[in-house]
Amino acid sequence: DGAVDESIRVSLMEFHGSYNANNLIATMEYGTISYTDNTAADGTSGYYLDLGYDISEMVRCEGKLIPWFRYGNVQKDVDDTTSHYDIMKFGLSYFPIDQIAFKLDYGTKTYEDKDNNKTLINIGVGYMF
Repeated sequence: DGAVDESIRVSLMEFHGSYNANNLIATMEYGTISYTDNTAADGTSGYYLDLGYDISEMVRCEGKLIPWFRYGNVQKDVDDTTSHYDIMKFGLSYFPIDQIAFKLDYGTKTYEDKDNNKTLINIGVGYMF
């Protein structure tokens, strides 16, 4: 019949936690995915931790003004150390209302091979997230 059976088994696990009280905002996530019978990769994993603090009351700002920090690690292929990187970002988010955010951040992606390191600068607007 011409059909080819090239099944790949997938196992996925994720853990997520968050805290948002007393102006402190913390979020963390860890995830891993592994494959069986996949010649391209054995699996991927990663984690991040975000910490922020709403300073809007201190600076008498309407809405929310949140400086934040993120640290994370990504392993795109658990068997290939050249695809592993750490990510560190510092940013500022302004929410004039809860549904809209303006964001600015600066960060680095650090690889084992320093020639692949990257500097990140992002500006964004978010709605309903």
